[in-house]
Amino acid sequence: MHMSFDPDKHYSIALIVGLLAMSVIFVMLVMFVIFALPVKPQLPKTPPVQTQEILPIKAKVLENLVNKWRVDNGYRAFVQDTELCQYAEERATEIKLDWSHDQFSADRCAKSSWHRCGENLVRNATTEDWALQAWLNSPTHLRNLKDNYTAMCIACSDNYCAQEFGGK
Repeated sequence: MHMSFDPDKHYSIALIVGLLAMSVIFVMLVMFVIFALPVKPQLPKTPPVQTQEILPIKAKVLENLVNKWRVDNGYRAFVQDTELCQYAEERATEIKLDWSHDQFSADRCAKSSWHRCGENLVRNATTEDWALQAWLNSPTHLRNLKDNYTAMCIACSDNYCAQEFGGK
Protein backbone atom coordinates (compact mmCIF):
# COMPACT_ATOMS: atom_id res chain seq x y z
CA MET A 1 0.00 0.00 0.00
CA HIS A 2 1.38 3.26 -1.03
CA MET A 3 0.59 6.52 0.73
CA SER A 4 1.28 9.76 -0.85
CA PHE A 5 1.30 13.25 0.59
CA ASP A 6 -1.17 15.63 -0.98
CA PRO A 7 -0.58 19.17 0.38
CA ASP A 8 -4.06 20.41 -0.69
CA LYS A 9 -5.76 17.63 1.22
CA HIS A 10 -3.75 18.33 4.39
CA TYR A 11 -4.52 22.06 4.07
CA SER A 12 -8.28 21.32 4.00
CA ILE A 13 -8.06 19.09 7.06
CA ALA A 14 -6.03 21.70 8.93
CA LEU A 15 -8.63 24.34 8.06
CA ILE A 16 -11.47 22.14 9.29
CA VAL A 17 -9.62 21.30 12.54
CA GLY A 18 -8.87 25.00 13.07
CA LEU A 19 -12.50 26.02 12.52
CA LEU A 20 -13.65 23.24 14.82
CA ALA A 21 -11.24 24.39 17.54
CA MET A 22 -12.42 27.99 17.19
CA SER A 23 -16.06 26.86 17.44
CA VAL A 24 -15.32 24.92 20.63
CA ILE A 25 -13.54 27.94 22.11
CA PHE A 26 -16.46 30.21 21.14
CA VAL A 27 -18.99 27.84 22.74
CA MET A 28 -16.88 27.64 25.92
CA LEU A 29 -16.67 31.43 26.05
CA VAL A 30 -20.44 31.78 25.67
CA MET A 31 -21.00 29.17 28.40
CA PHE A 32 -18.61 31.08 30.68
CA VAL A 33 -20.47 34.32 30.11
CA ILE A 34 -23.85 32.71 30.68
CA PHE A 35 -23.03 30.64 33.75
CA ALA A 36 -19.92 32.10 35.41
CA LEU A 37 -20.35 35.86 35.34
CA PRO A 38 -22.69 37.29 37.97
CA VAL A 39 -25.89 38.51 36.41
CA LYS A 40 -27.92 41.33 37.84
CA PRO A 41 -31.45 39.98 38.36
CA GLN A 42 -33.96 41.53 36.03
CA LEU A 43 -37.41 42.42 37.19
CA PRO A 44 -40.24 41.24 35.02
CA LYS A 45 -41.19 43.87 32.54
CA THR A 46 -44.39 45.67 33.37
CA PRO A 47 -46.74 45.43 30.44
CA PRO A 48 -47.47 48.82 28.97
CA VAL A 49 -50.62 50.39 30.30
CA GLN A 50 -53.20 50.31 27.60
CA THR A 51 -54.90 53.63 27.65
CA GLN A 52 -58.22 53.75 26.00
CA GLU A 53 -59.56 57.18 25.38
CA ILE A 54 -62.61 57.66 27.54
CA LEU A 55 -65.12 59.69 25.62
CA PRO A 56 -67.48 62.13 27.31
CA ILE A 57 -70.84 60.70 28.26
CA LYS A 58 -73.67 61.78 25.97
CA ALA A 59 -76.58 62.93 28.11
CA LYS A 60 -79.22 62.24 25.44
CA VAL A 61 -78.02 58.65 25.05
CA LEU A 62 -78.14 58.18 28.83
CA GLU A 63 -81.64 59.70 29.00
CA ASN A 64 -82.81 57.27 26.31
CA LEU A 65 -81.32 54.34 28.24
CA VAL A 66 -83.04 55.48 31.44
CA ASN A 67 -86.42 55.80 29.70
CA LYS A 68 -85.98 52.44 27.96
CA TRP A 69 -85.22 50.84 31.32
CA ARG A 70 -88.32 52.46 32.85
CA VAL A 71 -90.63 51.33 30.05
CA ASP A 72 -89.12 47.82 30.03
CA ASN A 73 -89.82 47.60 33.77
CA GLY A 74 -93.42 48.85 33.69
CA TYR A 75 -92.86 52.53 34.47
CA ARG A 76 -93.77 55.51 32.31
CA ALA A 77 -90.97 57.26 30.48
CA PHE A 78 -89.91 60.61 31.91
CA VAL A 79 -90.57 63.73 29.91
CA GLN A 80 -87.76 66.22 29.50
CA ASP A 81 -88.18 69.58 31.19
CA THR A 82 -86.32 72.80 30.28
CA GLU A 83 -86.16 74.02 33.87
CA LEU A 84 -84.67 70.71 35.05
CA CYS A 85 -82.22 70.77 32.12
CA GLN A 86 -80.91 74.19 33.15
CA TYR A 87 -80.39 72.94 36.69
CA ALA A 88 -78.79 69.69 35.49
CA GLU A 89 -76.31 71.71 33.39
CA GLU A 90 -75.32 73.74 36.46
CA ARG A 91 -75.00 70.64 38.63
CA ALA A 92 -72.91 68.72 36.07
CA THR A 93 -70.37 71.53 36.14
CA GLU A 94 -70.48 71.94 39.94
CA ILE A 95 -69.89 68.27 40.74
CA LYS A 96 -66.60 68.27 38.83
CA LEU A 97 -65.32 70.73 41.47
CA ASP A 98 -67.31 69.59 44.52
CA TRP A 99 -68.43 65.97 44.34
CA SER A 100 -71.46 65.94 46.62
CA HIS A 101 -75.19 66.41 46.78
CA ASP A 102 -74.59 69.41 49.07
CA GLN A 103 -75.35 71.90 46.29
CA PHE A 104 -78.65 70.15 45.51
CA SER A 105 -81.08 72.61 46.97
CA ALA A 106 -84.53 72.05 48.39
CA ASP A 107 -84.96 75.82 48.12
CA ARG A 108 -84.40 75.63 44.40
CA CYS A 109 -87.07 72.95 44.15
CA ALA A 110 -89.48 75.06 46.21
CA LYS A 111 -88.89 78.03 43.86
CA SER A 112 -89.42 75.91 40.76
CA SER A 113 -92.63 74.68 39.21
CA TRP A 114 -91.99 71.24 40.78
CA HIS A 115 -93.35 70.17 44.16
CA ARG A 116 -90.91 67.29 44.49
CA CYS A 117 -87.36 67.05 43.25
CA GLY A 118 -84.65 64.42 43.22
CA GLU A 119 -81.13 63.99 41.97
CA ASN A 120 -78.81 61.23 40.80
CA LEU A 121 -75.12 61.87 40.19
CA VAL A 122 -72.44 59.73 38.61
CA ARG A 123 -68.74 60.36 38.05
CA ASN A 124 -65.95 58.67 36.12
CA ALA A 125 -68.50 56.94 33.93
CA THR A 126 -66.84 55.17 31.03
CA THR A 127 -70.00 54.65 28.97
CA GLU A 128 -73.66 55.54 29.15
CA ASP A 129 -74.48 51.90 30.00
CA TRP A 130 -71.94 52.01 32.83
CA ALA A 131 -73.58 55.16 34.25
CA LEU A 132 -77.05 53.59 34.16
CA GLN A 133 -75.77 50.39 35.79
CA ALA A 134 -74.13 52.43 38.56
CA TRP A 135 -77.51 54.00 39.34
CA LEU A 136 -79.35 50.69 39.10
CA ASN A 137 -76.87 49.07 41.51
CA SER A 138 -77.39 51.74 44.16
CA PRO A 139 -80.59 51.46 46.25
CA THR A 140 -81.01 55.23 46.67
CA HIS A 141 -80.39 55.99 43.00
CA LEU A 142 -82.65 53.12 41.95
CA ARG A 143 -85.39 54.52 44.20
CA ASN A 144 -85.22 57.80 42.24
CA LEU A 145 -85.40 55.92 38.93
CA LYS A 146 -88.49 54.00 40.12
CA ASP A 147 -90.19 56.99 41.76
CA ASN A 148 -93.28 58.58 40.27
CA TYR A 149 -91.46 61.70 39.15
CA THR A 150 -92.86 62.77 35.81
CA ALA A 151 -89.93 64.70 34.38
CA MET A 152 -86.17 64.50 34.36
CA CYS A 153 -83.17 65.82 32.56
CA ILE A 154 -79.57 64.65 32.43
CA ALA A 155 -76.58 66.85 31.74
CA CYS A 156 -73.00 65.66 31.57
CA SER A 157 -69.67 67.42 31.78
CA ASP A 158 -67.09 64.99 30.46
CA ASN A 159 -67.72 61.89 32.59
CA TYR A 160 -69.68 63.57 35.37
CA CYS A 161 -73.46 63.48 35.01
CA ALA A 162 -76.30 65.03 36.96
CA GLN A 163 -79.81 63.65 36.61
CA GLU A 164 -82.49 65.95 37.98
CA PHE A 165 -86.06 64.81 38.62
CA GLY A 166 -89.30 66.73 39.08
CA GLY A 167 -92.73 65.68 40.23
CA LYS A 168 -96.01 67.48 40.80
